[in-house]
Amino acid sequence: TSFDESVRKAIERSNPLPPFPEGYVKTYEEIEINFNLKELEES
Repeated sequence: TSFDESVRKAIERSNPLPPFPEGYVKTYEEIEINFNLKELEES
């Protein structure tokens, strides 16, 4: 769907994300990303 494609493109445009700060010791981190369909349709 066009929404799926918009989400995929938004994720690709955010790559690369900045690295974790020096001294960060977790092996993983959970994040939540919210997409606004209206904003995605405009881009």
